[in-house]
Formats: sequence, C-alpha cells, structure tokens
Amino acid sequence: MGLDFVRAKAFAHLTSRMEKLNREIQELASRRSNMEQHDTESAEILQRVGASSFAEVQWRLRARHLQDKFLRLQALRLFRGFVDTLYIQDFVAPGIEIAIAYLLQFQQITAVDIWVYTRVVEDAQNTLLVRFRREAALATVKTNVERLQALSKRLKNRTRLRCKVDSGASAMQVRNLSYSRGSQLQVRLGSVSLEAGKAYAVTGCNGCGKSTLFGLLAACGKHQPELPAGIDQLYFEDSFLAGVTLPSDEIAEIPQKLYCPLFTEPMAWMFGHHSLKAMRAEDLESLESQVQHFLAELDFRPSASAADIPIDLRAVKDDWYGKLSGGQRSKAELVRQIFLQKQCPQILLIDEALGPLDAQSKVLVQRKLKAFCNQSLILAIHHLDAHTHCVAPGGFFDDNLHFGKGEASVVGTCEVPKTE
Repeated sequence: MGLDFVRAKAFAHLTSRMEKLNREIQELASRRSNMEQHDTESAEILQRVGASSFAEVQWRLRARHLQDKFLRLQALRLFRGFVDTLYIQDFVAPGIEIAIAYLLQFQQITAVDIWVYTRVVEDAQNTLLVRFRREAALATVKTNVERLQALSKRLKNRTRLRCKVDSGASAMQVRNLSYSRGSQLQVRLGSVSLEAGKAYAVTGCNGCGKSTLFGLLAACGKHQPELPAGIDQLYFEDSFLAGVTLPSDEIAEIPQKLYCPLFTEPMAWMFGHHSLKAMRAEDLESLESQVQHFLAELDFRPSASAADIPIDLRAVKDDWYGKLSGGQRSKAELVRQIFLQKQCPQILLIDEALGPLDAQSKVLVQRKLKAFCNQSLILAIHHLDAHTHCVAPGGFFDDNLHFGKGEASVVGTCEVPKTE
C-alpha cells in the first residue's frame, strides 16, 4: 500500500507536468501558426525593409522551442507508461502471488480457492487505494478547474457592467464608472452625458483608455461582446444612479483592427450572407446597386468606374481587406456596418477608422455620416495636432469628450467651453 501511495503521488506530479506542457505546446503552436501566416502575408514588406533574415531566425527559434516541448511531453508519457508497466509486473502481481503463497503455506486457503482469493486481494487493494490511484486523473480535472475559474472571473467582470436601455432617453448617461488595466491605466467617469444627434470627438493621449471605453460601451449593445482583454478592475461607485444608461442597444463599433473572413465573396460579406448564390436575383441586384452607389460616393476606387465595382466584388478573395489600403478598408467597413442599413445605428463608435483617410476622403465620409446619422450619437476617436489643444467648432464634431489625468469629461469645443 505504501508503494501504491508513492506511485499515485508520483503519477499525479507527472500528469500535472504533462498537462502544463500540453498547454504550453498548444499556445506555442497557435503563436507559430499566426506568426507564419502574418509573415507570409507580409513577405513583400519583409524584403523591402530587409527583415527576412530576422523573420527566418524567429521561425527557427519557434520551431525549435515547440519541438523541445513536444519531445519532453513524449518522454514523460513514455516514462509514465514504463513505470506503470514495471509497477504492475514487478510489484503488484508478485505481491499478490506472495500473499496467496503465504495463505497456502499456513493452510488458510486450499488450492481450489486460489483464483477466488486472488480476485479478493485485487479487489480489496483496488477499493482501499482507489483514491490514490486516481490522483493522475484528478490532476487533469484540476487543470480543467483552473480553466473554468479563469472563465468564471471573466464572466464575473462581465456581470459587473451595469447597462440599462431607456428608449425615451435623449442622451447616454455614464455615472460613477471606473476601470483600470494594469497599473498604467486608471480612468474614472463621474457624470458624463452624451446627447443623441451629436458627434463627439474623443481625445486624449495614447493609452489613456479611449478604446477601452469603446469596448465597455459595445458590451452594453445587443450583441454583448466580451469586455476588452486586460480589464483588471471594473466597478461603479456605490450609488443608486451609478451605471450606463443608453437610449438604445443598437450599437455599431468600427474598431481599430477591421475583420473580413478569408476566402469569401466581398459582396456577400457586405450583405451579411454566406453566399451570393443563396440570394434572390432581385435582392442581389438591389443591394449591389446600393454598394456601387455608396462606394462610388465615397471615392472607393478613383481610377475605376462605378460599374466595375460589383463585378470585381463578386469573385472570391483570399484576403480582401488585406489587399486594400487602410482608407479603403475603412470605407468598406463604414458602408457594410452603417450605410447599407435601413437607418443609422443609434450609437456609433468609430475607433481610429477615420485616421487612414486622406483629407478629401475624410470630408466625404464625415459629410455622409452627418447626413445619414443626424439622429444618432457618434463617438469618434480624434487626434489633435501639436499646435491644437481643442476641437474646432462648426465642423464634423459638435463637442469633445476628453481623457486626461485619469478622468474623462465633456469639455466643449474651442470657442464654446462646456459649462456645468
């Protein structure tokens, strides 16, 4: 029994180590796959900047590290199997035989009872030591429990977000909200009111929490995405009024990094259908004319005629967004999420999407947004230049939500400061 106890503890330790190695292998394999895909897509850029040799060394190091982990895991599996076989053949089976021989020698059993008593000894040993022999399985369960605890923590943070939709409200109200990300970012919104029908410039230095706020607000929408990664603390100061009150849960977010599925028809992606073949001909024709109109209006391809756009977007593209410029990606995403809808979403979050646009395109997009989303609340991240310290009035923006010194508040435009 002592040997069985020691074996169980040793197996539990080995299994824990194997589970840890298996997790590390999965993470490394995922990183390696992402890195290879990224570098393959950026092969031309790597050659231009002379970084091909650096990328090659990184690939080799990743492969070597992954192979090292895999060989360690295989060695532990073989060692555990060898010890298990050795234990059964050289300890358990001989131990049972010695016990039966002892009983026979002292005439405690007869020869015809050998098989029965062998089973009795085995079953008794299994019953007494089942807890220790399941230590290895318990180690696997413990690993799964740790994963569930991590998920539970994320869900707990998700439930801390107090969101309420008031269809009669004319503004978004954020009261006594504080959030942090590590030790570098801590932001508080005391009492912020953002009126529908206005466009707010969201300003502040890099890393001050603007995009994180967008992620928190998007989590209040009907799609209910996860909270932004890395949120350590999310809390509302004790108050009956604390929380986020929205005029609608129709929230559209244009994030910094835009997504488009690989190997798909761009026109199908714009419409939200899995395939153009599944659409009725009249519906397809109507939607294509809308896409053609909006993309041409936003000067999507200055050198191409508007009639050529639908034809080109019907073909399957391996990475459509990857082949477009930053400005073209922004225009395509704005058309897909906003202008193709029957009406503009009630709340629109634009995170750096206007940044890649040239001056003329920015004017076209802003003019279109102002006309189409005149009843919606628009929040757009905006970067002031070195010589400007406030948002100019009379343009696209009507007001300014500014982040500074750990606080976010509405400060007004240059000539019209915000009055409390």
